[in-house]
Amino acid sequence: MIEGLALLALDSDIADLDLAPIAFKACMDEGWDIEKVDRITLPYRQFLQTVRNEPDADLAPPKDIDLFWHHHILDTRKYIEDCQRLFGQYIHHFPYS
Repeated sequence: MIEGLALLALDSDIADLDLAPIAFKACMDEGWDIEKVDRITLPYRQFLQTVRNEPDADLAPPKDIDLFWHHHILDTRKYIEDCQRLFGQYIHHFPYS
């Protein structure tokens, strides 16, 4: 788990990132209800903020956030565009943490 995650202030581009298609896909594939997705999207944004703030850190999000990240990655076009806009490069997922 990423300590202090909930305390992060989000940059506006991360706060405004359109995660609706990712949330929809997670609901469909995982059987999550909208309340669960709502509980996951803010910590996912905070994870992205942590990736931005600590680009050299090896970060592994908690399981549900990681699963949400997988759904983001699987929308390859959107994920690549989002990474380019947010980080200036593709953010790879290292699944062995």
